[in-house]
Amino acid sequence: MRNNAKTLGWGITLAAVVAVVAAGTVYAAANSGDGPGASTQLSMEQMRSVLVPQSELPESRYVSGPMTFVEAAAANAFAAPPSMVFSPQSCATYLEDVLGPMESLRGWVQFGSRVDDDHNDNFVHAVVTVPGGANADLLQKIRSRIFSCQTGTLTLEGRVTGAITYTERQALSLPGATTLAVTGRTQFSETPGTEGYKLVRNYEMPPSAQFLVDTAQECVANVNIAGTGDTLIVAMEADLNLANRVATAMFDQVTALTK
Repeated sequence: MRNNAKTLGWGITLAAVVAVVAAGTVYAAANSGDGPGASTQLSMEQMRSVLVPQSELPESRYVSGPMTFVEAAAANAFAAPPSMVFSPQSCATYLEDVLGPMESLRGWVQFGSRVDDDHNDNFVHAVVTVPGGANADLLQKIRSRIFSCQTGTLTLEGRVTGAITYTERQALSLPGATTLAVTGRTQFSETPGTEGYKLVRNYEMPPSAQFLVDTAQECVANVNIAGTGDTLIVAMEADLNLANRVATAMFDQVTALTK
């Protein structure tokens, strides 16, 4: 149950997917050896099939995708508005810092928001080819960039600032994969009825996305990142069990395709 409070939270949308956790402490799981498909690069159609169909997922308020990273970039899906200022900047760029420009990535993404009784939660699922291998070294680089933003802030229009915090979570154990796990929160402390409160609640992020802030105390982003062979998987959901289920299903599909 989420308690009403003057502390507001927001769930991350694709407009900030370059900060797909924008909050969280990462734990590196033990597996990093040669796993299924360690030397096999999936075709684009195979990669698309790694994404879990929306028909197998809970009800959503809206869904975008599946789309390629090129298509998402053309739709301005990766650019947070200039009025969103992350400090340090790595809070918003750590994946891009490691993988390169989002528009150059080979892969697929889908995103949207789940419908709940008293709030809406955002989700992001992505699968990417990493030519040099989605291995322990790559995930450690991502981990290092995330830790450069262990405690950060997000300021909207220079008027209201939320605190980005990190918590550690045990990563999934997936055979032959290297995994990271993140639970993140960004919280605002605006008093209901004030202009700052209205700004946070109604803040728009293209394309067709909002913070989805309500009067709940917090919105949670549980993120799983897994690397196997040349394939990197990202699954973000507010619900921890769903985040784990989606990441596991994506990994199982990669395994089936590379046998």
